Amino acid sequence: MILFPAIDLKDGKCVRLLRGDMQRATVFNDSPAAQAKAFANAGCEWLHLVDLNGAVEGHPVNRAAVESILKDVEVPTQLGGGIRTIESISQWFDAGVQRIILGTIAVKEPGLGHLLPSSPEPPLLLRACRRPLWGLRRPWNDPRRAAI
Repeated sequence: MILFPAIDLKDGKCVRLLRGDMQRATVFNDSPAAQAKAFANAGCEWLHLVDLNGAVEGHPVNRAAVESILKDVEVPTQLGGGIRTIESISQWFDAGVQRIILGTIAVKEPGLGHLLPSSPEPPLLLRACRRPLWGLRRPWNDPRRAAI
């Protein structure tokens, strides 16, 4: 079994949201790279990174924080949040992210994955929801989301 410790990024810091509310964030580390190092030193084989601002705004926002993690830690990473274009996917792969997690765009543009080169390991992952097929047409925090 492989555990994926999560680093949720908001405003360049590691946070946990209370029930997904961006206004109710608890900062648990001001340095994402230091948090990633702590997970790596504890023996974690992968890191799961989420750009929360990116998920809300629809484009990557915490690039500097993610890049600091990629620079300081050699543990493979998977990243989600605000990745909604083929250009953004390519930029993250070029930066060193091993896997991209798609949510909203996977439903809006289901053929997007076919535009990427093939790989022996799946470089794209689809986000799972707590409620089956609930809210995939819009970001996880969009009050206008609807069941599909």
